[in-house]
Amino acid sequence: MGWSAIDARCPAPVGRVRLQAGPLYHPTGQTSRLSNWSSSYVWLRPPRRYPEEWRIIPKAPWDIINERMAPVLTAIRGLESETIRKHAQCEYEKKCESPEQTTERQHRLEQLHTTAKQQKKALECEFAKIC
Repeated sequence: MGWSAIDARCPAPVGRVRLQAGPLYHPTGQTSRLSNWSSSYVWLRPPRRYPEEWRIIPKAPWDIINERMAPVLTAIRGLESETIRKHAQCEYEKKCESPEQTTERQHRLEQLHTTAKQQKKALECEFAKIC
């Protein structure tokens, strides 16, 4: 079995960093195969003895907020693109939609913007504790 590591000194506030790979199992001198990683690693570097290597790093609050906001923001971008496309189609191809269709899309877009603001505020309060 072999181990590999890179030690680095990063600028503050990070400081010293160590990246490890291993244990790497080398049967009959073949260095390209990795065998039984989970049980070997657990056996050689148990969580109780090396808790820093087993610590789960939670997602940053803004990552969670962005993930949860993605569907509504995608819908907003879609309607905004549709608005631009319809405007260009009317301007250059003279194929215009009815005023009711334009009003309906604008209303849906306003609703989505309102939903996005409310959702962002709730998520910021829940995950970033900005209430």
